[in-house]
Amino acid sequence: MVFRFLSSGASLFALLLGIANSGYIPQSGSERYRGEFMRTPSSISPVPTKKARWKKIAAGILSAIFVLWIGLVAFIWRAMHKTPEDFARVMSHMPWEIFLAVPFETMWTRARAGDLNIGDSAPDFSLLRLDKTATIHFSEINKTQPVVMVFGSYT
Repeated sequence: MVFRFLSSGASLFALLLGIANSGYIPQSGSERYRGEFMRTPSSISPVPTKKARWKKIAAGILSAIFVLWIGLVAFIWRAMHKTPEDFARVMSHMPWEIFLAVPFETMWTRARAGDLNIGDSAPDFSLLRLDKTATIHFSEINKTQPVVMVFGSYT
């Protein structure tokens, strides 16, 4: 290629500037003077290197993994807002490694936090007496006196 370029009448100076590496070889002497064989840096498209190509591939793979992770977190978040039985059914099919990939404790605390505030009235419910003679409604007891309820395990 160098021999052909030099034999077409181009100067050695043009060869040293790298015009010969641009891939254009003037066919006649008149083309040399019209400036068609001189390329500007903006018209030369960069050749992608293997390093740049692998960066794009790695970025695509990491983006896909991130989207799948977001989908998994959203699925578990939705399952946490279901009844405990439904949530247990979903989690029974999950491998234990899921707890390493998902911020489970934070999600569980926020999903089960509820919206109870200071000063809210307690919901009405009914309980059977210990001797099983009658049913007591919470609203009936709460009308006459303040009620303190303690829940816990004494075992």
